[in-house]
Amino acid sequence: MNRGRLFQLLRVAVSVGLILLILRTISLYDRVSCVDGTVLVGEVEKVGPAAVTVRLAGGEVRSVPLEAVARDPRTGGLGVRSGLLPILRQVDLRVAAGVSLAFGVAYLLVALRWQLLLGAQGIGFRLVPLLRLVFIGLLFNNVMPGSLGGDVVKAYYVVKRTPQKAAAVLTIFLDRVLGLLGLATLCLLGTLTNLSDPRFRILFLELTALVVLVVAGASVFLNRRLRRFLHVEGILRRLPFRRTVAELDRALLIYRDHGDVVALGFVLSLGVHLVVVAVNWVLGRSLGLEATLGQYFSLVPVALAVATLPISIAGWGVGEWAYAVLFSRLSPSNWTPAMALSVLFRVSTVVVWTILGAVFLIRGERPTRAQLERELAEEKELLSEPAGAGARQPDAGAREGGAVPGGPLAPATEDQLRSGPQPSPRGPTDPEGAGD
Repeated sequence: MNRGRLFQLLRVAVSVGLILLILRTISLYDRVSCVDGTVLVGEVEKVGPAAVTVRLAGGEVRSVPLEAVARDPRTGGLGVRSGLLPILRQVDLRVAAGVSLAFGVAYLLVALRWQLLLGAQGIGFRLVPLLRLVFIGLLFNNVMPGSLGGDVVKAYYVVKRTPQKAAAVLTIFLDRVLGLLGLATLCLLGTLTNLSDPRFRILFLELTALVVLVVAGASVFLNRRLRRFLHVEGILRRLPFRRTVAELDRALLIYRDHGDVVALGFVLSLGVHLVVVAVNWVLGRSLGLEATLGQYFSLVPVALAVATLPISIAGWGVGEWAYAVLFSRLSPSNWTPAMALSVLFRVSTVVVWTILGAVFLIRGERPTRAQLERELAEEKELLSEPAGAGARQPDAGAREGGAVPGGPLAPATEDQLRSGPQPSPRGPTDPEGAGD
């Protein structure tokens, strides 16, 4: 068994293990603990001023006087513990459907951000084909097993359109960086409303340090005077695989003259995560989660960042645990509702749009697993070519001007392929591109 398959098996084991551990910490149904030691399992219909009314699993309705209900040792409140299924049944399906449709705005902003980054490199794409690729990438990230993630699939399609392989791959990496920077910034702003809590103060300091380091690092790398002072070019020439490093460096430096593109990409990232937090807030309110809007802005980005760690399949198990741990710090009663929020958020915003990605993949040109593995190997080869090796020539599809007929990408023109890394003729902020 190779290391790749072993790693995937470990990820599956982590997901399954965490999900089983989570199920041990929650109850599927409401539980009412009584003073005499009995526990009633069912669905709590009402907590009144004099009694708790619970419908048992067999259909019997029982009313328990408040003085007969035990106290929760963690909170001091009534020993009434919410179950996962009753919490999920509180959700209005119309609200969930509306949230799912509204979340399409976030994916649209992601596609627009990627279009801007490609345009600055002279790689022209219309918005709709890129949006299709975003959904196809979502499909591979969340459904397809193995190491062929969404970024590899997007790279496969884009590289078929242009001979600028290094630049195209770099845009996918920068797209991720801008997304994470927007996530950290929004979380930082959210903590400002909770600085009276010492736990949020620590989070604020950590996020501030992270943002400052990223901005300082980018400034050093892109500033001409600082590059000369620190002899950045000389350092890069001494690195292994310096030809590949030089190609990536040239592609990255193009953004030095396109500060407006980077700034707008960052604003779009903030917009994406504003939609994410707003959707979590709406769903959390319907689940009865005890948290303010400012606390959502502080905790949801952290939970999502933890869920992106590549230690489980599509973050399942890790994300639910992160939601529960973070929100239960606000109130112990949030443990089960927070897990329900994580599951509901995934189903309503990811699973639904993943189905659309499957439709686009089926209707368009479908790469085989061998083609995707070859693309992944070529990306690794790009990072391991010795100095002086010739640049890899684009494949026949790229030389002829684009993707295989019938695929999700429109063919490129010969002028686009000959023009090199010049700004896209549509312009990165052309409103016509946003209206495709």
